[in-house]
Amino acid sequence: MNITVYLGANEGNDPCLRNAVEELGIWIGNSGNALIYGGSKSGLMGAIAESVLKAGGKVTGVEPNFFIENEFQHDGLTKLIVTKDMAERKKKMIELGEAFIAFPGGTGTLEEITEVMSKVSLKHLDAPCILYNLNGYYNDLKALLNHMVEKGLSSNERQEGIYFAENLDDIKRILKLNRFVGMMTGHFDNKEQFDMMQKAGKIYPYAEHVNTICNDKIKNIPKDFNGKFVVEESYYETNGKRHASPHLFLITETEDGILLSSYEIPAGEDKNTFSYNSMKKVDYTELKKSEKFTPALYHERNGIWEGGSTSQFSPVMIFKLWEKFSDSCLEVSESMEVNGKRTFGYDEPIIYKRV
Repeated sequence: MNITVYLGANEGNDPCLRNAVEELGIWIGNSGNALIYGGSKSGLMGAIAESVLKAGGKVTGVEPNFFIENEFQHDGLTKLIVTKDMAERKKKMIELGEAFIAFPGGTGTLEEITEVMSKVSLKHLDAPCILYNLNGYYNDLKALLNHMVEKGLSSNERQEGIYFAENLDDIKRILKLNRFVGMMTGHFDNKEQFDMMQKAGKIYPYAEHVNTICNDKIKNIPKDFNGKFVVEESYYETNGKRHASPHLFLITETEDGILLSSYEIPAGEDKNTFSYNSMKKVDYTELKKSEKFTPALYHERNGIWEGGSTSQFSPVMIFKLWEKFSDSCLEVSESMEVNGKRTFGYDEPIIYKRV
């Protein structure tokens, strides 16, 4: 993942700043992520670049030409992109980033991150925007955003995707959740697998998954709520017969991994045709967690998420779910057993690929 970090070319007068920025840089380098930053060799900007490089990571600097003329650039970067001016620099850093972090900085840092905040709130940018609130540095900005909501000039829904992280562990949790959600949302089908099964003479369903974050459809989500509600539209077609199986899930980050909890389709919705597009606005307090479905727990290893659960729907009915998510595909195994006999499911997992 390309992580764009905004921060100053000054050192500051608090030793905690350098310690924290080096800790962040070391983690970026060690975790296989890459740093996108402003390209300077000075101050906190130079410190984070050095720490990522020493940890074996890749660093791309984006520097306007007039800084190059004054020899402010870091000459040991993996890649240096030179722009004609500051506006082009900001545009390129957003273009390259997949997640955005504002470390404590000055007016330049504030200008850069507020543009990202605006794009996120307008849904023009689908990426986490994180304010590194080290020792309360961004407390006043957090209070201002809350004040905007209180005055009716913004909303919690509009500020969805803007996070305040108190430490590096918070940043890791936010990025982990967003990475997982990013892998499992979108439009997928198993056409490639279905065609192979057809050629082999096997009966197998053609299946589609359309997974969409729906926090924007939920009113009065609590402040500092970090979960993601997702509408899952599942469609299966066998022998020319097609049926839909919609669901509503909440995805949260826990110490044990990523947890997927099932919720009842909201009251007033058609359970057979429920979709993101048809979903009406619903208050958070009206949502009800499913009592039948056991939350599924997922763990990540080498970029692949795997997990599932077993749910006792009734004394004689058991539902089993096991899934594997990666950048290339979703593998889903589902089965229903009644009195120990499988009544739904397949010997091989359904392999979905992004459409």
